[in-house]
Amino acid sequence: MIEDADQQIKEIQEQVEKINAALQERQNVINDQIAELNVIRQKKITLDKQIQLQESQIIDLKRHIERYDADIERLTHDKEVLIERLNDLSQSVAQKNR
Repeated sequence: MIEDADQQIKEIQEQVEKINAALQERQNVINDQIAELNVIRQKKITLDKQIQLQESQIIDLKRHIERYDADIERLTHDKEVLIERLNDLSQSVAQKNR
């Protein structure tokens, strides 16, 4: 009888050890998954920061383009004015030489 009880206790202890081993294995899997999620989360944060930086850079580039466009318009107008003045001067010189 005592031997049967000892045998049952031993079997129960073996089952408990198997259960503990399985639980540890599952805990390891969960820990690995948590680590992977943390890496993914960090990558997402990094990507979000890169997106914000790129949005800021795009806004800056648009401002530069607008300024360059305005400069081109102004310089084109100045060029046209200078060409007109050059033509006027050329005509004046041509009339004086006649």
